[in-house]
Amino acid sequence: MKGNALDFSFSGLKTAVLYHVHEHPEYAPEIRAREEALQRGERKFEQLLPLCGAQMLALVREFQNAVVRDLVERTMMAAEELAVESVLVSGGVAANSQLRTTFEGRAKAAGIDVFFPSRALSTDNAAMIAAAAYSRFRAGIIADTTLNADPSLALA
Repeated sequence: MKGNALDFSFSGLKTAVLYHVHEHPEYAPEIRAREEALQRGERKFEQLLPLCGAQMLALVREFQNAVVRDLVERTMMAAEELAVESVLVSGGVAANSQLRTTFEGRAKAAGIDVFFPSRALSTDNAAMIAAAAYSRFRAGIIADTTLNADPSLALA
């Protein structure tokens, strides 16, 4: 991103992959096959992997490599610039084995402790927001269309 190298977003990377898939119609049949499998309720890795061709798996591998490389590089750059002693990696991405292994190696080499929640607690932000909202919903607290983001809103 322009400006501060420590600010980053994956929007551009995700958009690039989306455009790549749209520009290559050879992906379409296997995407359809996976969509049909999902509609039938097939969600397990063992059920979906056979529906992925070598080209798709290579694309997914390169996407993961790019995300891991970017997250680790920028985080370690920030950690070193700020002279921190530890880094906490959280959210859904923290469940990724490649990310954990790469972070652990880089952090160890830099003398920085790196911490991860258990995989069971490495959840997507949307799930955490839904969990926080559930008690409000149960209490009958419903927002109207004037609701706006409030980063200091109490969770309970």
